[in-house]
Amino acid sequence: SYFDDPSFRRMLENYEDEMAQNRPIFMDIDELADIADYYNLIGEYEKAMQATEISIQLHPGAVYPLVFKAHEALNRNDVAQARHFAAAIIDKEDIEYKYLVAEILIAEGDTLQADIYLENTYRATAAEDNDNVCIDCANLFLDYSHTDLSSKWLQRCHDHHSVSYKETSGKILYVQKNYKKSIEIFRELIDVNPYDARYWKILAEAHFYNYEMDEAIQCIDYAIAINPNDKDCYGLRGDCHNYLEDYTEAAKYYKRYYEADQSNIDLNLSYAIALIHTKQCNEAQDVLKHIEEALGSSQNQGQSVYTVSEERTIQLYIDLALAYTEMGDEGMVLRCLKHATSNRCTPQQLVAQGHIMLCFNHIDKAKELFVKAMYQERENEKPLLSMHIAVSLFDNGYIEQCYKILKKSLSLYKEPIIDTWPYLALCCIELHRNEE
Repeated sequence: SYFDDPSFRRMLENYEDEMAQNRPIFMDIDELADIADYYNLIGEYEKAMQATEISIQLHPGAVYPLVFKAHEALNRNDVAQARHFAAAIIDKEDIEYKYLVAEILIAEGDTLQADIYLENTYRATAAEDNDNVCIDCANLFLDYSHTDLSSKWLQRCHDHHSVSYKETSGKILYVQKNYKKSIEIFRELIDVNPYDARYWKILAEAHFYNYEMDEAIQCIDYAIAINPNDKDCYGLRGDCHNYLEDYTEAAKYYKRYYEADQSNIDLNLSYAIALIHTKQCNEAQDVLKHIEEALGSSQNQGQSVYTVSEERTIQLYIDLALAYTEMGDEGMVLRCLKHATSNRCTPQQLVAQGHIMLCFNHIDKAKELFVKAMYQERENEKPLLSMHIAVSLFDNGYIEQCYKILKKSLSLYKEPIIDTWPYLALCCIELHRNEE
């Protein structure tokens, strides 16, 4: 790739020497853009942002650094800040500015207007650049999981054999959860370019979601060998071991991710739970405390590594409570659940809270939560919710109550959940109802 070219390596070395000596940087906009792209690619996000800030200071109003900052704002769901950076761009005819305007519209939920805007951009583009614009538009919509619009733009390409066409096609299939076909396409791309870490990582993700853990781990190892600084690979490797219930290995790889970046709350929780499973409760407590403090500052509008909606915050506090339940820390459980008492709780979240209450033998409180959940749930979803309640009762040793709920489900619902039968059989064994 370009980043392996000797000329780029010399430029990067000069830049890093100047930074190390704390000397002023004097580089043109394209050089600083390449350096920021390089740092972003290898996961050095702070260094990428630093190069971008220098670029803005040296070249106010330039497209690339302001687009970079706008994307960072969009990643934080700060659309107003993204608009601010877009407005500061001088060259409003630059294609990257136009893509940014369209992306802001998509982020605001106005995909139709974004599609119209990009259509006008396409019509104003020279014929030789049409395929490039189609690919860019396809990827833009794909970043927000609009696969229908992404596919529409991709099919407008004339060259269906280019690397960029195949790559985008493979990513669309991946987002559509057609993992088998996506794997085939990225295998073809790897045959042509076996040293592209991005391909290995996407291939690993596709294998992971296709429940092929051995293949996923092998692909991650290739990606790490090519780019050992990509923290996402360590998180994904941790997920693979977590799925395989190899919590020692999972904790090891989650730790690598956590040391590089503490902003992914789902991986942080997975890390804490892996530590709990491996009896590293003090370390788990530290991670859980970090999550709780970050969530608290997010709620209080303070500085936080998390940008979280109210609905997501409720779920995260329940997840925290479940983690503390694994540790047997009832005090911390109750403290977390205080933040999850909103009327906005979903029936599933109420059942999760009921399960936690059962774990600490608060049967009356659990029953109250279960009844409330069933009352709020939609009719067609009640069989599944009833099954979740039954499983919670079974797991906590309330076999007679589980048996009664399962029997009632069979009489109430025309199409009970298939797991009803094996759980009912287990209940019968425990209750010595051998003939039944």
